[in-house]
Amino acid sequence: MKKTAIYIRVSTGNQENSELMQSEKCLTYCNMKGYEVVDVFIDSNVSGGVRLFDRPAGSRLKKCLDNKEIDNIVVYKLDRMTRSVVDGLTVLNDFNANNIDFSVIDMSGETLDSSTPLGRMMVTMMLAFAELERHTIRDRVKKSLQHRKQNLKVYSGKTPYGFTRKDKDLIPNLKEMEVVKQIYRMKDNDSELQTSFRTIARVVKMNVSKVHRIYNDEIYEQFL
Repeated sequence: MKKTAIYIRVSTGNQENSELMQSEKCLTYCNMKGYEVVDVFIDSNVSGGVRLFDRPAGSRLKKCLDNKEIDNIVVYKLDRMTRSVVDGLTVLNDFNANNIDFSVIDMSGETLDSSTPLGRMMVTMMLAFAELERHTIRDRVKKSLQHRKQNLKVYSGKTPYGFTRKDKDLIPNLKEMEVVKQIYRMKDNDSELQTSFRTIARVVKMNVSKVHRIYNDEIYEQFL
């Protein structure tokens, strides 16, 4: 009988993959397979971008692997364990080095078992495609944000300094825009000693974080 650990990760406010649902699905699968569930490791409110073994429960799982306390791991979905190709391959290599079997139970109704060469290949491919999709979405969002800024359209819930908001348009406030130009002039002066954000903040009577945010927002570039 395989000594099995169930791993669960729950993101903040994620009802679709709740702790209870993942636990029930994984326990049902283990019972069906006749696995002995040794422990259940749960990471709550942890991003999938954090490497598995750097998470609180993930690090405890690693100790169990190193101590040879388990020989099988079950997760509900692959992205509950890892969302990175690099981290995923590191994790799989660690599993293989410790002769750990690894099952993902929600694969459109199918089960993925990394103990087989085909299973390991499928895990790698899934991670690669998932990472590509995330990068594509991130790039699309970035380009959309740039387009909105270039066309002076509202791009966040807060109206940026130097503008007033009219429906979905950002209207330049000439008085405030002069302050913006002053910030850039002081920061980009030709002297060897660049003016610090703290000094600029005192001069324009703003807090440092606001000055820093203005200086790093590309929306102002077209007004300089």
